[in-house]
Amino acid sequence: MEAFKNSLRHRINCGTLYCCLLAFVFILLGEYTLENKYVGLLLIVLLVSEAVVLGRITMFSTILKKEDALKKRYIQEKDERLAKIREKSAEATISVFIAALTLAVLVAGCFDRLVFIILLGMDLFIILLYFVMKWYYNRQF
Repeated sequence: MEAFKNSLRHRINCGTLYCCLLAFVFILLGEYTLENKYVGLLLIVLLVSEAVVLGRITMFSTILKKEDALKKRYIQEKDERLAKIREKSAEATISVFIAALTLAVLVAGCFDRLVFIILLGMDLFIILLYFVMKWYYNRQF
């Protein structure tokens, strides 16, 4: 159980570091919102991301304070059935994502060559990463 507590503390520390880095990015990008309308959209996405991380930090902090909540979270994270469900849903999600990205590559090829090449590169990278990870975990387990 002590290892799980350390894992939660590590998640809190990483989340805090992430939020500090995002605050720095907000300061840097905040000056450019008037010049570029897309920077404002990026700031909104980053703000939502930071809010989610702050919510998780708060959740982990409250879990660390209560022993029964800590045991409940430990059981929830170590449940093999839920892990198998997450594994299968992640595999299905990545397959749909690769198919959608490949379709976007085909559509972009009709309009702009640069966008086509960038999307094609990302598509090939994700496909390569998928198969490398599958090969690695098949050898690992």
